[in-house]
Amino acid sequence: MSSLIRSKFGIKSMISILRIMMPHIEWRMGDSDNLYYGFYVLGHTRNGIKIKIIKEDDPGTYYLGIYFYDTKHPFSPEQEEKVAAELQHRIMRAIAAKKC
Repeated sequence: MSSLIRSKFGIKSMISILRIMMPHIEWRMGDSDNLYYGFYVLGHTRNGIKIKIIKEDDPGTYYLGIYFYDTKHPFSPEQEEKVAAELQHRIMRAIAAKKC
């Protein structure tokens, strides 16, 4: 699941907020070798779900992606959709984001 979102927070602030608001997820800053992406938020859940927030060209606009490859336990498509929607909601609420 992926969405374009808007938030007033930058990447470093998002990481700090998410570490406090969602401590059960391991949050860190990624640095892309590709200059197009630059710094980004990277999260890993205990069961291997990956979360990435990448800054887009428009100020305050980000790409939020939730990925299920290489998880510890397989998810059905329905489970992926449900879990991704819940994670997206919680992440967006934590960083005061809205969908574009």
